Amino acid sequence: MNKYTFLTMSTFKKLIPMAFAGVCIFLTACNNDASDPVAGLTAEELSLREGYLVVGTLDGSTFVQYVDELPTGSIDVTQGTDFQEFNIVSVIGSTMYAQATDGSNGIEKLVVNELGEVVVVGEITTIGDAFGLSVRDSLFGVFHDTNDPSIMHTFNPATMEVTGTIDMSIVSELELEGTVVYSGSAFRGDNELILSVQVQGGSSGLGVPRAIVDLTAMRAIAITRYETTNLPNPAIVVTDNHFDEAGNYYGPYFSNQSFPAISGGILKIPAGQNGYDQTYNFPVPLRNNPELALGGPFFTGFEYIGNNKALAYFNASLDPRITEILEENEFNLANNDQNELNEILTLLNTSSTAIVAEIDVLTQSITPVDGVPAAPPFGGASLPMIDDQAHFILRSDEVNALYRHTGGSSAELIFEGTGARLISVIDLSQDFQ
Repeated sequence: MNKYTFLTMSTFKKLIPMAFAGVCIFLTACNNDASDPVAGLTAEELSLREGYLVVGTLDGSTFVQYVDELPTGSIDVTQGTDFQEFNIVSVIGSTMYAQATDGSNGIEKLVVNELGEVVVVGEITTIGDAFGLSVRDSLFGVFHDTNDPSIMHTFNPATMEVTGTIDMSIVSELELEGTVVYSGSAFRGDNELILSVQVQGGSSGLGVPRAIVDLTAMRAIAITRYETTNLPNPAIVVTDNHFDEAGNYYGPYFSNQSFPAISGGILKIPAGQNGYDQTYNFPVPLRNNPELALGGPFFTGFEYIGNNKALAYFNASLDPRITEILEENEFNLANNDQNELNEILTLLNTSSTAIVAEIDVLTQSITPVDGVPAAPPFGGASLPMIDDQAHFILRSDEVNALYRHTGGSSAELIFEGTGARLISVIDLSQDFQ
């Protein structure tokens, strides 16, 4: 599920039913020990454990609605509650964790109450933006307050209390300029964490740096970079599952619109090691279409689904108008004027040239999913896991729908969204970190 597209609760917090007096909404960290006056249970204990949230956006509003079964046919996405930001980063035991849904700095814990309403049951505020949020289990989670790049914070998800810090001082060796952020938090077992190291709104240098954190020592112990080729650092990593059954970590380096001729792809950190396998680089879009070598090998979605297989979302071709503009300027964006740059960006978000494919991370084979529409390379897809099965959402002017991947090149339509762009579908029974 896309991890960093954050949406809001606005005045909805004021409408939480009195029956859930145990729900607390604070401006600082809070502990939800209050009980429901009738049942003697907390709002979290009373929350729904199954069902789905359908999330969509329209004109700056984000709509979230609860359904007990996946819809068929179509669903009006605008019928949900309006939030300012709503991006669920982790789900543990049907309890959800996200950046603050009202657009403020901080993180929140949310549940779906017995009325099918999404309510906040815990909150931690931060000084800067909150990045790198991930919850390992009901007792341990991490997040990064961008106010201080030298540390990550740890917290107790049960009580929403900050419990300590992780020393990230080793990252200073990269000599990065700008606001350093940690994202793509991936727990490797109980005692290790792999983080993507980036600069917010700037360049993080080359080699796709990732930090290896020892959670026993509570410090980052290594930085790894891919040294064979000068790869740009990825955009914010939105992958839920990086690891195969043997514990190998597959880290995507997603495409950056500022590097139109450098292919996105996948790198590998072998199980038990703290550095990239320098012989492994899977440039998915370029492998699929070598003609994109001069421009447009964009890779923007990855989800490992099991047995060496993953779903990937990437550009299969380049809009002819973009090719024309790039050719006129020798494939160097610095030679384009602002009008041309604006046209390219518009086409990358509207022209349907990207596809979903099943890829094999071991053999590096690519099997495009047949019978589904193409969509724009940026903002055109999401890859959620629902009911323990791989799904994908496609959105463009022609398609706005959830599909179930049934293996290889096959997929089936589940439902179409109407009224607003379908952003995600959250399975309350599906844990992810």
